[in-house]
Amino acid sequence: MILEFMKRNWKVYIPGVLALVSVDLAQLMIPRIIGRAVDMIESGELRMSALKVIIWWIIGLATGTFVGRFLWRKFIIGSARRFENVALKTLFEKLLQLDPTFYNSMSRGEIMSRFTNDIAAVRRMLGGGIVISTDALFMSVMAITFMGRGISWHLTWIVLIPLASISILVVMFGKVIHRTFAEVQESFSQLSGFTEESVSASRIIKNFSAIDRFVDMFKKRAWRNLKARMKLVLVTGVFWPMVGTIGRISGFLALLFGGKMVVEGLITIGEFVAFNAYLGMLVWPMTAFGWVVNLIQQGTASLKRINAILSSEPTVTDPENAVEIENLESLEMKNLNFSYPGTDRLVLRDVNLKVERGEFVGIVGTVGSGKSTIAKLMLKFYPVERGRLMVNGVDINDVDTFSLRRKIAYVPQEGFLFSDTIRRNITLGEDVKEEEIWKALELAGIKDEIEGLEMKLDTVVGERGLTLSGGQRQRVMIARALVRKADVYLFDDCLSAVDPETEERIIDNLRENLKSKTLVVITHRLKVLQDADWIYVLDEGEVVEEGTHEQLMKRRGLYYEMFVQQMVEVES
Repeated sequence: MILEFMKRNWKVYIPGVLALVSVDLAQLMIPRIIGRAVDMIESGELRMSALKVIIWWIIGLATGTFVGRFLWRKFIIGSARRFENVALKTLFEKLLQLDPTFYNSMSRGEIMSRFTNDIAAVRRMLGGGIVISTDALFMSVMAITFMGRGISWHLTWIVLIPLASISILVVMFGKVIHRTFAEVQESFSQLSGFTEESVSASRIIKNFSAIDRFVDMFKKRAWRNLKARMKLVLVTGVFWPMVGTIGRISGFLALLFGGKMVVEGLITIGEFVAFNAYLGMLVWPMTAFGWVVNLIQQGTASLKRINAILSSEPTVTDPENAVEIENLESLEMKNLNFSYPGTDRLVLRDVNLKVERGEFVGIVGTVGSGKSTIAKLMLKFYPVERGRLMVNGVDINDVDTFSLRRKIAYVPQEGFLFSDTIRRNITLGEDVKEEEIWKALELAGIKDEIEGLEMKLDTVVGERGLTLSGGQRQRVMIARALVRKADVYLFDDCLSAVDPETEERIIDNLRENLKSKTLVVITHRLKVLQDADWIYVLDEGEVVEEGTHEQLMKRRGLYYEMFVQQMVEVES
């Protein structure tokens, strides 16, 4: 990602580097001018005309420094900010492409830390890291050259001996900083993930009087993060004072040996002043090398964490010449066996199931029998063995995923509403006519309730839609599915939060208004399936019964037992 960005933006970095170099040259000229002025003062040769020239030179160099600093910030720091924007967009797009298998292995806190801390660390490496490394390299070379050629190579080598040991410190501390920063990022991911989940589940925590326990768990994670950060502070706290001490040793040697050379007449007072000014400039680049290493170590550690996501590949992929679905006529499972990736337990066993256009199909069964898994496989969320799941007679592995999902409007058990308006939660950014939205809300049985709100469709529902009741959220999500121009409407127990009569009325409305469409309803309330064209009954991952409601009732099997039990519960 970085190499691609640099290839596209190297023309922007070059003027920034040139501006940075010009600033350094201007700064390097000032000590020479001041040194010459000191010598002229000592010799009594300084005149007002010469002083004016010196002042104007310093003003000019200061102005050039100002302009140069603005330009290198605009080009280099600006490019780093553009990289941050590109990285955020790339990472976001990648996350949306990955399938549920990835999210089963990485928490939301870990993902969010990539968006915040890690991308920021890489941005600092590409901005401040380039500025500091360029500045340090150019300044050190030029300062040494000015000190040696313009004043004294002998004195220059003396003061460079301590400064050279900074490179040894960099090697010693670099790996430790890298490893410690990785620990900081990891502990922060765990802390942010726990915080996000706890805030989302605040009602549950309060209901179970578990606030104190969750505070204790938060403290433990916060303490681990603090210890990791303090360890990093300790490492850098040792590193920087050592670098500063070395700089002061060089300053002491310059004073000791340079002062002696002034007394002996080997260099002038002006040259001695200029030498010390250059030495002050040289301490910064030597220190900056350590800073650059710090930025690079943190940036590379963060880049690895980002690349762990970018290098992830979805378990479900399309072939080069994937078959696009224009009209979804049929979905068929043939002796399908399925285990979730990374597990050995069969969730589905030899499942045979067929759904054809215009049918009303019900899928019922015991808890954990694999009903929702069937819905996920129809949407191509997980890979399946070839020849076991067919779409319009074509193996689903050869079908274009995007076109398939466009033809299936899916409402899951645990849907999601964004902290946005009802309108945008239904349209998801698509251009949908308002009358179509109201029609969908009417079919979902929630039109009157939305009309009763002060802002109607522009009502903001709050985080995860918590300002709505559970039944309202579910019906808004059904309306979201109904505004899609789909061929199959797949409802996975998505009316569990409404009463049985409301669910039955909604299903009847949908059946009446979606006659040309395919309706697949997964539910635990069997009464709503009495008019279904076909019903599949699952138990422990197998289809144990199938048929119409009347046929299944006559068999007096699992379906009959479940139906009778529900009727007894309703009557009681």
